[in-house]
Amino acid sequence: MALYTSWACLHHTEMRGRTGYDPAHALPSQRTYLYHHAHYRYIHSGRIDHLERTEEEILRDFKLVSLSREVSLLGRKEVLTGKAKFGIFGDGKELAQVCMAKQFRPGDWRSGYYRDQTFMFAIGELTVQQWFAQLYAHADVNAEPASAGRQMNGHFATRSLDANGEWKNLAEQYNSSPDISPTGGQMPRLLGLALASKMFRQNKALHGYTHFSDKGNEVAFGTIGDASTSEGPFWETDQRCRCASGAHGHERVGRWMGHQREQGPPDHQRQHQQAVPGF
Repeated sequence: MALYTSWACLHHTEMRGRTGYDPAHALPSQRTYLYHHAHYRYIHSGRIDHLERTEEEILRDFKLVSLSREVSLLGRKEVLTGKAKFGIFGDGKELAQVCMAKQFRPGDWRSGYYRDQTFMFAIGELTVQQWFAQLYAHADVNAEPASAGRQMNGHFATRSLDANGEWKNLAEQYNSSPDISPTGGQMPRLLGLALASKMFRQNKALHGYTHFSDKGNEVAFGTIGDASTSEGPFWETDQRCRCASGAHGHERVGRWMGHQREQGPPDHQRQHQQAVPGF
């Protein structure tokens, strides 16, 4: 799995209030590392700025990872035995998503794909019972709050409106845009969320809408599978970021986490690239 963290996802180079970040040294190569093999937080600079690991937290993370894996295995059995009609699961992605969840703050947005169940568990926006309710297409919104059984399983969402149809305070809750089935389709939305946050930051007339944004001080996170990075929407989003930056040739916008790509310039060249203003 590749976790896409281009300048679109980390929408603004000045992530004010984010631990361990120095806006004066904002370069594209200063990105968040979420390694599959480590729980530690590497914030932007690639250094371990602080370790917040206690025995209780490590055990809690391990329990969550194990629980999510068992959910995937049981869900697959339900499909293979005909008790559920279709299933897509997130096994193999657990640890990276637990690490990602530790960087997710109230007001942030997710635009992801169908293997993000561990992330949703980790931020407290999905329970195991709700996950199985979606697998069985439960039509009660109280049982399956993401879509009341209208979408396939693995299509996660948080609710932006309350029971009366009024806007919730999105700046104080974890936000997940509703997933869509076309693979790669979450990428243009990710860029749109980042652009919206940029507008809230730059346009002072919008600063009063505190229930939507904390003056643009939020981050849009995106996840995508390897195969979907060959889809048109992925590259359209990539190129839109490059157009905004004036980048040319080998100056790659995508920054991969979890594994090393052969594409793009080596690190000693990346340090000379310029960050995208506003993204």
